[in-house]
Amino acid sequence: MWNPVSDLVSNETNSSASNPPTSRRAAALVVPLAYAIAAILFTWPLAYSPGVDISARPDYYINLWNLWWVGQSVWEGVSPYSTELLHFPNGVSLARHTLSLGNSVPGALLGQWLSYETAFEWLLLIHFWLSGWAAYALAREVSGSRTGAFIAGLLWAFSPFHTHYLAQLNISTLEFLPLVALFLIRMRRDGGARNALGVVLCVAALGLTSWYYLVYAGIFGALFALFAFLEYRDTPFVRGTLRLLTAGLGAGLLSLAIGWPLLSESGSAPPGPDVSIEDYIDRSNDLLGFRWIGPPEVTIVSWPTMLCWTALFVVLAGWRGLKGRGFWILVLAVFFVLGLGPRLTIGGELTGIELPYAWIDSVPVLSMLRKPDRFQVMMQLAWIVLVACCWRECMAHRSLKVVRALFGVCVFLVVIEIKPGPLETFESAVPKSVSALRADTGPIVHLPASVGRGSDSLANLWQTVHERPIPQGYITSLALSPGGQSAGQVLDRHWKTLERGRAQPLVDWLRKRGVTSIVLHNQSFSRRARTSVDKQTIWMPFAFSRRELLHVRASGPFEIRRDEVGLRTARRALEEVLGAPAKRTEAYALFEVGVGPTQTGD
Repeated sequence: MWNPVSDLVSNETNSSASNPPTSRRAAALVVPLAYAIAAILFTWPLAYSPGVDISARPDYYINLWNLWWVGQSVWEGVSPYSTELLHFPNGVSLARHTLSLGNSVPGALLGQWLSYETAFEWLLLIHFWLSGWAAYALAREVSGSRTGAFIAGLLWAFSPFHTHYLAQLNISTLEFLPLVALFLIRMRRDGGARNALGVVLCVAALGLTSWYYLVYAGIFGALFALFAFLEYRDTPFVRGTLRLLTAGLGAGLLSLAIGWPLLSESGSAPPGPDVSIEDYIDRSNDLLGFRWIGPPEVTIVSWPTMLCWTALFVVLAGWRGLKGRGFWILVLAVFFVLGLGPRLTIGGELTGIELPYAWIDSVPVLSMLRKPDRFQVMMQLAWIVLVACCWRECMAHRSLKVVRALFGVCVFLVVIEIKPGPLETFESAVPKSVSALRADTGPIVHLPASVGRGSDSLANLWQTVHERPIPQGYITSLALSPGGQSAGQVLDRHWKTLERGRAQPLVDWLRKRGVTSIVLHNQSFSRRARTSVDKQTIWMPFAFSRRELLHVRASGPFEIRRDEVGLRTARRALEEVLGAPAKRTEAYALFEVGVGPTQTGD
């Protein structure tokens, strides 16, 4: 009887004599199948959760909007990089917005016969599956160990970092980073058109899914070209470098073409609000760990917890496997330091020590990375490779029976420690009655509008149903123009005036902008409740705090609640100026602004 585990652990060397073709072919089937099953089970109910949201974060809602908008642009034959549907009537450029076309195009296609929420979940499930498989391929190439590579794939695909970014498809697309590293290694060693094409296609995939990762891959490629000799000495330096330059030239030209909408605006006026040094520090890692929850409720998840305690024990037990792995140790160190941001913080306390990120932040393109903490993904990549190498050292000269037993124990411990599921789901943030707003085509504003990302992202989400222009909308801060930022501040000010009982200034402003309808939703926003993980440093394995950590990340900074009483003053003020609502549902009141003469006021 076929035993897939035996095929996987049958050989810990690259020797074809002791590794028969049938075993290699069987293992080639076992690995992707195992990661597919793990992706379904560990992230349940992603595979089947119709009619619910997997997050209540603004980032999740804007990712759903991305799927809808890219689909609209494809069907209408217009550029996805600008739209008048947001920030009406001036519109907004989306060249710097994280559209992630590599995700949004297939998501838009799936959304034609599934809901956008289900399309998002299926894409995310595919990313979990492929990221594990890709990491396995890289770790297998470097370490020569199948079982070590399988463990590395689990650590990569289901890491706390990956689950931290469930709401963002561009950051969750982790499969192409290990593939870029894999083809760079093969290109330097063997050359050839196939490996060069592999580099180019994987780099292009990064450009189409996450330009953050495209920049990370560029930094990795530069490190590999300069310091690969620390580990890969079979190929002469000059020959290997020329091979890398050949592949790099093709990848660079294709990246330039894909990223041109973004790069073409880099020399223009600043597209959004300036980011202060304090903002960068807030988005940086701590010397002790990853900052899971941003200020003011800073929670630090320690590095052993993020990287997996079980993996740390493997590295300690097989530390001799680090010998000769100077390049990967260098990569881990470089990206660890970059992830600490411009100033060193220890335990949430700022030390004032300046770090290298403060120097590179002035470099074009690198200055748009904004969140130094995401450099942790490249540190994680180097880490899983080193884990696989140390695992092979641990398994050296052991019998097949012992290897099989230790492999089973290690996989069990890793799964128990880091598996994210079952994931929390949320009631859909779109009331069914919002579909009735499609009866008209005029521009519409959604209120309340005084909580920044919270209401703006919901306005994006509701637009995917009614498809009408809105004078608001949440986009990546890099894409927010000074004019759009100013208009948002004006709307925010008028909303606060409306809350105090004066509707005329808001109505006049909306009429000037051609907005014909107001939707006053029966809901308000408040800061989420504190949890036991707030302002903590988590040292225990991830499993012990997983539920609360994933909850605060998935639920976002705001809680939405039904609020008839709190909005009574605003509704009465609108009725005094505009008359009774044209439509009233359990979720909102619809007021028609009309096109009457402009009144005085802001």
